[in-house]
Amino acid sequence: SNVSVVATRDPNQEFNSVDIPISISQYMLPVLVKSESQNLREITYFDTEYSQYNTFTSFKNILMKIRVLYPTNSKWFTYLHTNNSIKPGRTFLISGFFRYISSDMTIMKTTDIDFFIISNAMMTIELENKIFLSSSNSNNRLDIDLIIDKIESNTSSL
Repeated sequence: SNVSVVATRDPNQEFNSVDIPISISQYMLPVLVKSESQNLREITYFDTEYSQYNTFTSFKNILMKIRVLYPTNSKWFTYLHTNNSIKPGRTFLISGFFRYISSDMTIMKTTDIDFFIISNAMMTIELENKIFLSSSNSNNRLDIDLIIDKIESNTSSL
């Protein structure tokens, strides 16, 4: 290992570079719960799936199986136990650190688990679509539509 100098008041202060923690990226993913939660010693875990479009290969979706771990006795996750929230079919937004990656399973040590209700997201998308469709109707146009029309008419006259 190399010895590095720390920029402090004492330029002679040195430390071993092995003592520097490795930077690990924290990820945030929407997941679908696939199993009931289970306990092993001080850890609670459950299996999830994460699906994402693969832009590199243009394949439909990449399906990643993620086993989510969190400390059983942590006050941060108490709400998950009191409401028995971890059930198959539910969606959560998880954030944490990948601790193990293989082709079969990825293990994530979680720092946060939030409820992620897809029906609310779908209602938002449907509402946006209704607003878009109604804005194209000339009797019910929004100010932004009139501004866009004006910009487009000025551009086409050039």
